[in-house]
Amino acid sequence: MWIPRFYESQKDFLQSGKVNLVYGPRRSGKTTLIVKMLDNLSGKIYKGSGDDILLRSVLSSENTSRILSAMRNYDVIFIDEAQRIKNMGGGLKYG
Repeated sequence: MWIPRFYESQKDFLQSGKVNLVYGPRRSGKTTLIVKMLDNLSGKIYKGSGDDILLRSVLSSENTSRILSAMRNYDVIFIDEAQRIKNMGGGLKYG
């Protein structure tokens, strides 16, 4: 069964240097919500997944220079399935 969803721009919630977390039940439209929001933004946007072994390696490394060199040129960074990245909080803090 398809459930219609209505999206409004959430860019007012995005602030430089801040982390936004979206959580909810499985298959409730979290990724769709974020992707639609990102489609309305300008600037350089990174879209990655915690399923990507290379991204997991970079963000779980706690190596500040490695994280910054991978992410510093982006205005917005979106990591889907971020819970799969060990010590994700530390990686976000450094980035």
